[in-house]
Amino acid sequence: MKKRLFASLILAASIFLAALPVYAASSQYIDINEYSPSSVESRFHYGNHVYISVNNSAPTGNWGDINWELVDGYFNVIASGTVTNPLTPIGQPNSGDHYITFDMPLDGYNQHNAKLVLSCTSGRCQGDGYIETTD
Repeated sequence: MKKRLFASLILAASIFLAALPVYAASSQYIDINEYSPSSVESRFHYGNHVYISVNNSAPTGNWGDINWELVDGYFNVIASGTVTNPLTPIGQPNSGDHYITFDMPLDGYNQHNAKLVLSCTSGRCQGDGYIETTD
């Protein structure tokens, strides 16, 4: 009798635990600077939704802008843009986006995978990116 009750409890507990939602998240920071290659990329992250942020933190106006690309599991670019240097060459505030955030769903069309690629447009760049996927 005790063995049967114990087996029933184990079965009920496993069914309960299997029904709980699983929230897996994967994230990574990457940075680009004067000592890094002119292009850096994250690893692929799997999920149903992706969020990215990219920041250009160039210390002087003669440093370059940063191009960013969100690449899917089939190596297609699914989103892209540029974050500009916050300063002009003469040190004045520069127009344009110096920081962006972007999010979108991931599905079977892109294998539920995405990675972030940052590229320096010219000379030296300084900035960082963040990618996070969730289910």
